[in-house]
Amino acid sequence: GAAVNRQPALFDAMVLTNPFLDLYCTMKNPDLPLTVHEWDEFGNPLKDQNMDRLLQSYCPITNVAAETDDYPRCLLIGALDDENVPFWNATIFAKKIRDRRINKDMVSLHIEETGGHHLGQQRLEVAALELAFILQDDDASNKL
Repeated sequence: GAAVNRQPALFDAMVLTNPFLDLYCTMKNPDLPLTVHEWDEFGNPLKDQNMDRLLQSYCPITNVAAETDDYPRCLLIGALDDENVPFWNATIFAKKIRDRRINKDMVSLHIEETGGHHLGQQRLEVAALELAFILQDDDASNKL
């Protein structure tokens, strides 16, 4: 997500499955299940202003570009029962991109009801969806 925000023209398509995109808000909420554990890797923005600014500077949700059509075709996938990365990371990112894209049809969102972070038995079906999206012709994507 951060790479696409910074250089959207480098990508033809973006497929993010169970993506951790709301770094800034998540890392500031110790009540979420994995936040305190993640402070070991990312640092604690509640105690360190430099870490707060750094997280905010590359947080994908915080840094979606202004109205543009530079973003590639996007498929965001989440799972309602993912305990590692809540599904709302994908939904919020999809909404922000749709709100700022001129061609809103280029952003697709798929939410699985079950399967958790690794999508369990649905993994094969999700992999087929990812591949179909990647292989899709740009002209055909306008008809999604």
